[in-house]
Amino acid sequence: MFGLGVVGLLFITFIAKLGRTRSVLPVVTEQMNLVQEVEEDLEVEEDLELAWISWKTQPEICWALPPKMKNAMHLRIRACGDNPDRFLIPKSRTGIIKPEKYPEFCVDAVGGSSTIQYYKCADANPTNLQWLLPVGATGVVKPEHRQSKCVDIPGGKTADDTYMQQWDCTAKLVGNEEFVIHKVHDTSDTEVVYITWDRHPDTCWALGLTPKIKNALHLRIRKCGDQPDKFIVPKNGTGIIRPLQYPDYCLDAIKGGSTIQYYKCNEANSQSNLPWVLPTTFSGAIKPQHSPDKCVDVPNGKTADDTYLQQWSCHSSMKNHETFTLHKVLGSHGNGRRTLGRFRVGLLSVFYLLSFHSFSEKC
Repeated sequence: MFGLGVVGLLFITFIAKLGRTRSVLPVVTEQMNLVQEVEEDLEVEEDLELAWISWKTQPEICWALPPKMKNAMHLRIRACGDNPDRFLIPKSRTGIIKPEKYPEFCVDAVGGSSTIQYYKCADANPTNLQWLLPVGATGVVKPEHRQSKCVDIPGGKTADDTYMQQWDCTAKLVGNEEFVIHKVHDTSDTEVVYITWDRHPDTCWALGLTPKIKNALHLRIRKCGDQPDKFIVPKNGTGIIRPLQYPDYCLDAIKGGSTIQYYKCNEANSQSNLPWVLPTTFSGAIKPQHSPDKCVDVPNGKTADDTYLQQWSCHSSMKNHETFTLHKVLGSHGNGRRTLGRFRVGLLSVFYLLSFHSFSEKC
């Protein structure tokens, strides 16, 4: 609110100055055109979404950036680790691919060559920048201008910083040419919380220990401590629940059973197992959307660390085992990139106009 007030005050000051002379009008037009161009660039970004990309055959290996970014650096692989490099990819699955960390660069499929490189989008041949990605989560990635070629890992090498290439798409090489796209979900409609058991508020929902996460690992409880495990939940109270540390995993309520497990969102056996209904007041029962007569439950009220949680029939006699509180982690989530970008552009433009006008008055 303070920032918008400053912009408003600057705008009023500018209008007052504008009334004294007409000499600044051409500059106003030029600067407003600049603002429009930047906002159009922001519109283009809205057609992209964030993802990291792993090799299907070796899922612990991901697409990666070079140690230092500059034109003609090769696309490569590297062990994913906890924070794999992320890319802006087209929602339509046809278009440019850009590294999140360096969005001025694009992935470039050099014509007449096997090279796949990073190149500044503005400096590259636009034809080389268009890609075809799998419509589903898994498949081949092809340069649009050479659709007989696929992104390929030469010889199936697994060493860090092995360069990737564009190579003939063949059934024989499919093991080297299939990748999994892991969407990083939009956070504008989500928030981060940790979740405590009302009966024992020092006990929290938790990840595993060794390993912390993998497919079919059970949701469990553990003493909260100073750093309880955190979860991304829908603001509107209905939707998927994901661990903040591993946002490609979802909580999966197996239909017809009692199990609640972690599972990679794009690999779950049924997408209908993933949506949940949360309490509207941040305290209450948490239910799988497909079974509203069931609640997340602490079996027999056990308090031991790593007790598995279950989905069980909701009943007033079980309320002490089935009531949880969501504690919001303030300032941890939200997608204000577009609004902030416009605010910065607008603020800089107003400062520029005021400075220019002051100079023109002195002259």
